[in-house]
Amino acid sequence: MVKSNKKQAKRPPAQPNASHQRCSICQSISDRCAAFWKGGELRGEDLPAAASRLSIVGAPFMDDDTGSSNACLKQCPECGTYYDWRFTYEYLFNGSEDEVVLTRISQAAGREWARRIAQAMEAYQAQFTAAAPQHIDALLHAPRHPDLIKQAVDFFWQGQRKGCDITFALPALIRALARISRKRDAAGTIKLTLSGFGSQSQQRLQLVREQLQASGTSRGPDIESLLTGCETLMRAN
Repeated sequence: MVKSNKKQAKRPPAQPNASHQRCSICQSISDRCAAFWKGGELRGEDLPAAASRLSIVGAPFMDDDTGSSNACLKQCPECGTYYDWRFTYEYLFNGSEDEVVLTRISQAAGREWARRIAQAMEAYQAQFTAAAPQHIDALLHAPRHPDLIKQAVDFFWQGQRKGCDITFALPALIRALARISRKRDAAGTIKLTLSGFGSQSQQRLQLVREQLQASGTSRGPDIESLLTGCETLMRAN
């Protein structure tokens, strides 16, 4: 993910082409459009509604989170046109300023950015795979070494958010959950991780249920809430 508080240089808009002009999504998106908020209040026009239909290239490794300054590559699912999406955040005493700028870019620039994203995703996956065994070991030895357990839990939570498959870590995560205090931050993060995993499909939710039962942690209001929340998220999506 590209995160920066620095002002980004403006890219020149791509030259109009027949492909995006005929597209039911892109024809209502200008070469460059922006939305500005002051103190959480929108000042002026918002981005066109069609912009919400653009896909994020490399999601979920890349995202359009607005928790801090951010940038990502977006693409039209209909005609393939690429867009540079940038969010800048500036904290000010009299009201923070937030701005989103969406700029249509050339296909060549978009393909090059997509290539770099794919390389970064591959590198992250390799690093995740190499580091995973030591974190599995920490989870299996819970509740010893609380600091290592927290690092392990954060590792798998972040990996899942970045699109890594953590199915192999499920038994160790749930084993740790059964052995540590439910009041620890690590326990809360494990439940968030299980919720994200279980809400992806009925098959994954069933895996969570089976592992919870095997570890003896399938009861309790917090676990029931977790499982119900997974069902709710699946219906919403």
